[in-house]
Amino acid sequence: MQGIILAAGRGSRLRPLSDRYSKGMVPIMGQPFMAWIMADMLAAGVDAFVLVIRPDDDACQAYFSQDERFRGKVDFAFQTEPRGSGDALRRAAPFVQGDVVISACDNLVDAAVLQDYLRRWQGRMGELGLLALMPQKRELLSRSGVVVWDGARVTEIIEKPSLDEAPSDIISLPLYCLAHDFLAELDEIPLSPRGELE
Repeated sequence: MQGIILAAGRGSRLRPLSDRYSKGMVPIMGQPFMAWIMADMLAAGVDAFVLVIRPDDDACQAYFSQDERFRGKVDFAFQTEPRGSGDALRRAAPFVQGDVVISACDNLVDAAVLQDYLRRWQGRMGELGLLALMPQKRELLSRSGVVVWDGARVTEIIEKPSLDEAPSDIISLPLYCLAHDFLAELDEIPLSPRGELE
């Protein structure tokens, strides 16, 4: 299974750190933020990665080309403008050969939780995707993708809605498993009201 790390965003919520480092390269206890995520993914059974980064993120390319844990296991896809997760996945798609687990570059998940998540995905029956969901305080809903939920399935995700437009208090975390077949659907994603492919 491959991991896709979405790391081309601006990192505005991490300022002033992201003024000096790209979001995924912000150092945490001696290594970049996303190195922790990728190490946990390796422990959970992920064997290759596609990092979606900005073209000018030389530090990221150098680090993940030299670190022994990741050497030979990383492809780089470039997103010149932050145009949403859908656009980032389009950029990663040429490198993908099977099912994928996708994470934001600043989304730490305990390795045991990640292993359980991937086990659930591998036990699926014909599903195209698995989302990680959680309830959120109403006043924080406008910071996340809020789901339209029928009790068993997500029918829509509304990215960063106003509080009046939020259809529920359940948010989609930036952790997904997707079947390789789903990547063919990326060309069908319309632009959001924010002008992005979300």
